[in-house]
Amino acid sequence: AKAKKDTINGTVELSLTIDKFGIPHDVKVAKGLRADYDQSAVESVRQWRWQPYLVNGNPTEVKDKINVIYSTEKPLQ
Repeated sequence: AKAKKDTINGTVELSLTIDKFGIPHDVKVAKGLRADYDQSAVESVRQWRWQPYLVNGNPTEVKDKINVIYSTEKPLQ
């Protein structure tokens, strides 16, 4: 999109499961922006890793939602 100068601003909301090792599974678009942005968000989040969530000191699987924000504006410094 950037190379084609066809960028947009917005948020892709993803639902996913984070396993007891901190690895995301079942990453799905809950609220999309545009097909290419949705796919990019899913592919990126699949590479992320988390510290395992602990319940009573034991790693556990959790369901979560993640927002991936796309913006053409320069970040504040």
